[in-house]
Amino acid sequence: MEELGFRAILLRITARVFGPVPGLLISAVLFALAHAGYMSAFRAALLFINGGLLLGVLYLLSGSLWVSIGAHLVYDFTEWSFMGVGDTDGYLVLTPSLRYPAWLTGGTIGPDGSIVSAIIAMTLISLALFVARIRSERSMLKSVRLA
Repeated sequence: MEELGFRAILLRITARVFGPVPGLLISAVLFALAHAGYMSAFRAALLFINGGLLLGVLYLLSGSLWVSIGAHLVYDFTEWSFMGVGDTDGYLVLTPSLRYPAWLTGGTIGPDGSIVSAIIAMTLISLALFVARIRSERSMLKSVRLA
């Protein structure tokens, strides 16, 4: 439901009214605020990047809600099933630990509140924008050849 509300409705409307970048920023801020009730401002800023920007960029670049839904499901599945966030018993060796700094692990919030997660999200955003640029350049070359 989050992807439907934040991407398909909110992002689509704000992108049409204000343009793609302002629409993305507005929807990402509102996505982070919707989850901010249980976290600090720093961690909400990280969620702005991890959830709001990454999923919004994937939606805008693909034009498909299924891409952002899939990415969200993979993230949540990985977080809960493999890392044990929420029940401290992941299927892999990874389990939540409070031995390390919260800014690094996300602490009791989980990877959403981790600087590592934000770095990974920014890397994925950069990669998605790079791939979109390459595809755009290739399609322009094809149209030039046809002309």
